[in-house]
Amino acid sequence: MWRKQTDADDDGNNDENEKSEKAGKTIHAGPSVAELQPKSSISPRLGPIHAPSANGWRNVLMGISMPLRLAIALTTALLTSPLAATEALALNQQGIASYYGEKFHGRKTASGERYNTNAMTAAHRSAPFGSQIRVTNLANGRSVVVRVNDRGPWVRGRVVDVSGVAARQLGMTGRGLTRVRVSSL
Repeated sequence: MWRKQTDADDDGNNDENEKSEKAGKTIHAGPSVAELQPKSSISPRLGPIHAPSANGWRNVLMGISMPLRLAIALTTALLTSPLAATEALALNQQGIASYYGEKFHGRKTASGERYNTNAMTAAHRSAPFGSQIRVTNLANGRSVVVRVNDRGPWVRGRVVDVSGVAARQLGMTGRGLTRVRVSSL
């Protein structure tokens, strides 16, 4: 609520106004600073927009309505759950598969574990780590189930890199490359 300026708020500049009124001139200077002051001493706190503090996103979320907070929490839970992520991904790709050679045995993968050529593992660009995918050789119909523990392949047209043992079971070790279908389980 705004309040009007009173005589007590006057700053004593009435002499100039009286002189100009006597001269036939009227000065309309608009509202004074005192008239623009809110009656309450509480004013909104406006500060810079910055990243969340030590309390994290809790302080940020406190300013959001409850239904919106629930929607954010539900979406976050669904997107961070490995099972939900695998279901949401619903892989059904076709392309070229390759396999890791022996020279990669023992090296770290993108997930942090060591590559084991004798384990049923694979590299995929977007499938969540730990998820299982079925790789089917389209030339001979053989299929294997592998666990994703690495990212790749980074060669155009390729959709999956499988371990050495998975490549032998698929019957692709002779050529090194074969057309496959990749699907999530």
